[in-house]
Amino acid sequence: MSKFLSVLVMVLSTLYSYGQELDLKKDVILKDKVPYAKLSGKMGLLKPANVMVSSLNGDSLMAIKAWSYPSKNPVFDFLNGYEIRFVASGKVVIKPCGVGLASKEQFLNFILNGRDYTSRKWDDTFKQTLIINNGIDPAAEAAFIEKFDNMPAIQWAKEYEAKEKEILSDIFPIRKNTKAPLRFEHAGSMATTTGSIETISVYQGNLIATIIKENKTTGILKYVYTFNWTLTQKFTVGGKEIDTIVIATATLDSFPKIFINAEGKSRSIEISNPAAAERALTEFLINNQKL
Repeated sequence: MSKFLSVLVMVLSTLYSYGQELDLKKDVILKDKVPYAKLSGKMGLLKPANVMVSSLNGDSLMAIKAWSYPSKNPVFDFLNGYEIRFVASGKVVIKPCGVGLASKEQFLNFILNGRDYTSRKWDDTFKQTLIINNGIDPAAEAAFIEKFDNMPAIQWAKEYEAKEKEILSDIFPIRKNTKAPLRFEHAGSMATTTGSIETISVYQGNLIATIIKENKTTGILKYVYTFNWTLTQKFTVGGKEIDTIVIATATLDSFPKIFINAEGKSRSIEISNPAAAERALTEFLINNQKL
């Protein structure tokens, strides 16, 4: 779902399942309309959050800022969210956020109440009260960290990318018959809640890649092409066995780009027909010796 549509759904939805509602009035956080804490700093749809939650006495309680996974690999966009530092204990939590938050009130309810804006009823998933008597409650802080900290997944992703880069450096160029024409075979498709997914097998004499083509029709039209290679020997990261590796991911929207995993960076790319770009993208990767 695009960020624009996510925001639109939030604004228009009337199906709520709130616990302790948080509002904001002149930078004072109200819980059920009673002063609860203070908020300072800046945030917005186009401006990354960098805010401080303080007690009514002015003591700093929680420093919160937007956090992005250090790699630009779109496969790991789901890890992006907010870094939350509890000032008194010094403990840090990375809380993932899969939608754009339209206001400071939504931001506060997402952070402090664990409000799930991806659910139909916007369920509050954290029922404990973090701030009690102008301070952070230690038991609630511990429960919050246990429930929301995404650091294990982030560490796994970093280990995976390191191993992936090592493997990719050994497989290029992929064995193929350079005299044979490129051939694309439809291998399956399925409808999704946001569009459709098609699997395409790519041959040049032999199978050289499998493309997962995702068409996202909600919000701004976008096509995502993920090039995969099936390994002859599996590898393990954090106890998880991997048999397929990603070569590249192309995101074709208003600003088309392709992330090449072996390079660890994105390149801008011009594609005349995003809806049927498998050949152009494959030729791009072959010409750059990444397929």
